[in-house]
Amino acid sequence: MKTEIYAPFSHKQDLVYLPLVARPTPAYQLENLGKRLGHPNLFIKREDKTSDFYGGNKVRNLEFVLGHAVAQGYKELITPVPLGSNFTAALSSESQRIGLKCHLAQFKAQVNPQIEAINDFCLDHGAEMDLNTGIMGPVKALLKTGRGVISKKMLYVPAGASNVLGAAGHAKAFLEFSKQGITPDYIVVGIGTCGTTAGILAGIKLAGLDTKVIGVRCAHPIVCNPRRVIAMANGVLKLTQSQAKVTQKDFQIVDLHVKHSYGVVAQGSATAMKVFEHEEELHLDSTYTAKVAIFLMEQFKNQQFRGKKVLYWHTYSNKAFTWDYELIKNTEIQ
Repeated sequence: MKTEIYAPFSHKQDLVYLPLVARPTPAYQLENLGKRLGHPNLFIKREDKTSDFYGGNKVRNLEFVLGHAVAQGYKELITPVPLGSNFTAALSSESQRIGLKCHLAQFKAQVNPQIEAINDFCLDHGAEMDLNTGIMGPVKALLKTGRGVISKKMLYVPAGASNVLGAAGHAKAFLEFSKQGITPDYIVVGIGTCGTTAGILAGIKLAGLDTKVIGVRCAHPIVCNPRRVIAMANGVLKLTQSQAKVTQKDFQIVDLHVKHSYGVVAQGSATAMKVFEHEEELHLDSTYTAKVAIFLMEQFKNQQFRGKKVLYWHTYSNKAFTWDYELIKNTEIQ
């Protein structure tokens, strides 16, 4: 399927797009939160509203990835993922929606209260799950993924669907956003496997804007690093035949004062989550979006971004789970 948003990719005859996001997600000013945090030029892109099935930013990754799966005749797909990943909920629900069997080769990461609920959601949406325990869990998951691809002819989907096709979905999302009347100086987003950030950067180049992107790191630098972002972003631009290039000057990755293990709950998460819910009825998660909220609150407190228009790219859907703030506070890393 081809649309106005899809136009930059229209010369790629073998690139198929599934319209999983039925309507543009909302973008608007966060007046209450901006007032509380002392930064009136604060805006949001509501990527939690991508789908009525689960939602969240990962549905964008899947528009081209699942389009490719359908076009190539795949009936099953497999991905190696941390136990309880938000991505697994989006992948399970969207795969079931279009009639594909989803296999999750899981391994244990940092334990947090969301995992059990996400797993139940995936089971309810037809996913087949295989847990690989121990220090070699990730390696076991990769080996089982390989066997599924070779022996059962499953489509391999990288963790988070973060590859050039996945990032292309976020470039499409930014082009959608560019028509919503907001031109931020900065976009702040959680960054893990880098696909969302890379796609946004590619979209900025395609739109001819100078917006800078700040990714708040939520995963280990081995998978979350500038080189990976640049490679994916420029891969998307190559798909469009654009001559533009993303470089390190276009973005930065920042760290909170917390170790990088996936799923670690940063100190201050419960407070940040309460503030965003109270002021704007926004639900955050401890793995990604609470870290972005902590960063924004710290920066505004220190009078950073003064006079600049800042947009928070909200990636989390809470349809599978509602947080207990006291439980979150008790699991924060001091």
